[in-house]
Amino acid sequence: MQIAICDADQFHTLLTALIGELTQANDHFRLVRDLDAAHKDFAREINESQTFWYLTRRAHVERVGHGRLIAAQRNQSAGLHLRPTSSPLPEFDP
Repeated sequence: MQIAICDADQFHTLLTALIGELTQANDHFRLVRDLDAAHKDFAREINESQTFWYLTRRAHVERVGHGRLIAAQRNQSAGLHLRPTSSPLPEFDP
């Protein structure tokens, strides 16, 4: 699906929104990766509040990080998005 872009300002606005979605997805990916790495050094502390850390990690993976990638990939004519792939995005659960 092609998007009819009228001018450079419209393209800049659409591109900025797309970059924002991808940046936020990357931020949440790094948070999950860093939380997983911290578990080795802070296992005792994390085990004292397992529910909190479990829910925090799941929120970053399922609700925010993966949702941002889907938003960046959605196929709508109203905005600039990544070209959809032939298959859905894989589940992320490191």
